[in-house]
Amino acid sequence: MTLPRSVNVTRRFIELYEEIGLPPVRLHDLRHGEADLAISLLPEADLAIAEAAARLVPCARATPENRSPAGARA
Repeated sequence: MTLPRSVNVTRRFIELYEEIGLPPVRLHDLRHGEADLAISLLPEADLAIAEAAARLVPCARATPENRSPAGARA
């Protein structure tokens, strides 16, 4: 199975949030938000579990397509 390139995942993610009218957000920010949420909702969860879950969201090198949108928090 061939995994999609991270730039394609990022591009599709941007298309989806624009299509449904959500404010801009970077996938990178979602990784941190997911880990924070997992730790706060499941205080007994091991840090390794939260980190493993965060790795499910692709990481991409900074490119013009995935840099923080104007006005968004970095």
